[in-house]
Amino acid sequence: MPLLMALKATDNSSNNQEGCNPLKEDRLISRDLKIWIEQFERDLTRAQMMEVSLQEKYQSFKHCRVQYEVKRKQVELAIQSVRKDGKLSLDQALVKQAWDRVSSRLFEWHLQLDKSLPAPLGSIGAWLFRAEAALQEEIIFHQAHEETANMIHRKLEQHKDVLKNLDGYKKTFQEIHRTQSVNGVPVPPEQLDDMAERFNFVASTSELHLLKMEFLELRYRLLSLLVLAESKLKSWIIKYGRRESVELLFQNYISVIENNKFFEKYEVTYQILKKSAEMYAKANGSPEEIEAVVRFMNETTTQWRHLSVEVRSVRSMLQEVIANWDRYSSTVASLQAWLEDAEKMLNQPEHAKKDFFRHLPHWIQQHTAMNDAGNFLIETCDETISRDLKQQLLLLNGRWRELFMQVKQYARADELDRMKKDYLDGVAVLSAFTDEANRKFSVPLEVSFLNVKMFVQEMQASFFSFSRNFILEDVGN
Repeated sequence: MPLLMALKATDNSSNNQEGCNPLKEDRLISRDLKIWIEQFERDLTRAQMMEVSLQEKYQSFKHCRVQYEVKRKQVELAIQSVRKDGKLSLDQALVKQAWDRVSSRLFEWHLQLDKSLPAPLGSIGAWLFRAEAALQEEIIFHQAHEETANMIHRKLEQHKDVLKNLDGYKKTFQEIHRTQSVNGVPVPPEQLDDMAERFNFVASTSELHLLKMEFLELRYRLLSLLVLAESKLKSWIIKYGRRESVELLFQNYISVIENNKFFEKYEVTYQILKKSAEMYAKANGSPEEIEAVVRFMNETTTQWRHLSVEVRSVRSMLQEVIANWDRYSSTVASLQAWLEDAEKMLNQPEHAKKDFFRHLPHWIQQHTAMNDAGNFLIETCDETISRDLKQQLLLLNGRWRELFMQVKQYARADELDRMKKDYLDGVAVLSAFTDEANRKFSVPLEVSFLNVKMFVQEMQASFFSFSRNFILEDVGN
């Protein structure tokens, strides 16, 4: 067991003679530690209650803190869980409870000693504790990135508020430290030296701490946007349902992406994060930390490059699904109604059938549009709806095929009628042009350069007018 190897209290000779029982040894170690901690707490209480000078009180505190630090690693090893579920045994829990209690007592004593110093040093000592606590405070990461970012933001604002007084307090303290007194009242030099070290720690790490907090807040802001995009993408890229449900998805997309300006928000967050990351990495200077920051920025850039393309494509996809539902519904409704009438027309006289089926090419186009839209929906909708669509198309296509085999000749007849009409219209236009040309040629013309020029221009205008009308009629048909 690593714990038994780490603790000096282990009796190796006894283990060799009587055999090793790790659980029993752990309990003995925990019991001994608990006894020591309880005795240490009693000593701590007595030392705090002693009526002595400031310097003697601080010496007592230093002595207790040395004992505390000597025992710290041993206690931390002893309260590490060795169980799979991470829980502590009862003995470990009792040791931890006692250790937390004396840790708190020692911290409070230290704070009390600093606060009891003559003003303004007492206020500076109280501030120094708050500053140290801010710099050493652990960040609690939540499951939701947005919640983590909000928590870091609150802490960052609190820490900024505390650390803004650094320069003023440091200047005042340095003067007191130089004179070793406050308004002529001597201050324990050792206590001042300890405070000076702590001031140096706060001064040297505060800027980096704030930069790190800003970077972490923006990091989790960005991650929350990425997670939101991924989760929404999973809800949008699915096997779709009926038109109404697809419309709801589309409205949700519009709300999340467009109304909330999602892409703009991501870009702004990313650019601010990029600057913050550069400043933090530069101030940190650690190769490992710089590498970690660069790796994170590269990974998120790559992730967003692919994710943004997919998110942008969702809009057109949802619109296409909705459009195909509309196309399919309208063509099915109109084709069903037309088939009802068409099937009844099969028993009518030839001239009636010919008149009814003269628009057959239009219904051929409708039939093709219905199948295109239906097949698209079969591929993109869920299994139940796809099965219903297949069944509906099977029935309609069966009716269409049976009818079309009996009336397909009318599609050609309708085309011939249109060609005949186009021909007659063209002949009429050409005849009008030739009649007008003959009329102009039969009118006597006084020969002169100006008259000939005007005659040629009139003929050219008539020809161009005829050509334009003929071409327009051809395009219209």
